[in-house]
Amino acid sequence: MMRLIAVDYRERTQQFSFRILAVIALFAAVILAPRPKGNFRVLVLDPQYFAQANNPTWLPIGIACVLSLFFPLVSLVIARQGIHADRENGVLTYLLTTKLRRFRYLASQFLVSCCLLFTILVLVMLGSGLMLLIQYPGQGLSLSQFLSPFFSLVPGIFLISGLGVLSETLPGLRGQLGTTVLVIALLTLYAMMTTMTWYSQLFNFSGIAFLMAMIRQSAISAGHPLNTVLMLGGNDHLSRTGTHQLIFKPLALTQTEWLAIGGTVLMSIVLVLLAAFCLEHRPLHQKTNLGKSKLTVDLPRPKDDRFHSARTNNFRWQQLLGQQAHRLFHSQSKWWWLVTIGLWLLAWVVPVGSLRGMLLPIQYLWTLSFFSQIGWPDDVNGLSAWEGTVNHATRRAINSTLWLSVAFSLLLLLPTLLRQGIVAWPLLGWAIMLPVMSLMLGQLTKSGQ
Repeated sequence: MMRLIAVDYRERTQQFSFRILAVIALFAAVILAPRPKGNFRVLVLDPQYFAQANNPTWLPIGIACVLSLFFPLVSLVIARQGIHADRENGVLTYLLTTKLRRFRYLASQFLVSCCLLFTILVLVMLGSGLMLLIQYPGQGLSLSQFLSPFFSLVPGIFLISGLGVLSETLPGLRGQLGTTVLVIALLTLYAMMTTMTWYSQLFNFSGIAFLMAMIRQSAISAGHPLNTVLMLGGNDHLSRTGTHQLIFKPLALTQTEWLAIGGTVLMSIVLVLLAAFCLEHRPLHQKTNLGKSKLTVDLPRPKDDRFHSARTNNFRWQQLLGQQAHRLFHSQSKWWWLVTIGLWLLAWVVPVGSLRGMLLPIQYLWTLSFFSQIGWPDDVNGLSAWEGTVNHATRRAINSTLWLSVAFSLLLLLPTLLRQGIVAWPLLGWAIMLPVMSLMLGQLTKSGQ
């Protein structure tokens, strides 16, 4: 089993997508570090009373708070990727015919996911340490003050890894659709975990409850109970500059909280046990949509028996856009489109107050499976190799895919733009950036994960 873990860990760390993620994690501290000045603030705490980000204890707590939102989502994708890849390339089919117990296989996948996530967390901590020396030269903090915020993320690594292993074995949650559903569920639960309740301690997948308790305890120690907490905020607080010092202290965990952490780890093991019962006993029948997504190219018939090469002056944009639209729109099932259309129609009738803050994020989260299908399928099915033999074919295919995905993204935003007016215009940048980033990541990683 240890050899299986070592081989799988080595293979997944050598993937190009993981290396890109490792580089992003290493430099995440540069982007997520709280700063005392600037129009965009990572963490704002009672700006009318406390001076913001004026000592080194702000840096680890600010980075950990932002990670508590994004790290569980990345962890879920990594935890599901191992079993999904083994099922797609036939490794799982081979393992099902051997004497390897299913629990040992799933336990190895669970431990490999934990090791990968710990690797990413260590890289973030290394980047945070370097940023600490750059932003606060000559100022230091204790090791417990630096490690305590990141330690709050550790229980979530085990829980999300167990959830990812279990979800990839359940019939209704396999594949990209299951990832989308679980991401929406995690973001919904994240909003319920900001206070120290029994369920936020036991189901501590993000660590935000421990981080908020650490912030509140430090504010009380500074003589001012906390009233305002803002993460990833704008510049509306710049006119309220406080002068009091806020130094974050390590969270003093009680015996009950330590038991809750142990319960979280135990729950992750139970999830792996359940996954062993849900894993298929025989290879799954792979459903294909070759008949629906087959690309048809009509070449002109020569008038005589002589050979005629393809001419680029016969190129028609409308024909290429039609073929690309057919491929993109048939990458999703019919009921997926019904839900998408239902959410889009709902955006015209819901109250304006909940449109931008609730329904629009749900729309884009639901359509992530669509945007994850651009940039890489041509390399997998061999179409990009054929495009390389025709002048300008690759560039035109990329441009047509980008235009269609941007148009689809803007169409999702249309109800918000028309109902909120000029206030919603900054969202145009997001609507254009999402398909561009999806196309770039798809071409770099050659994967929809």
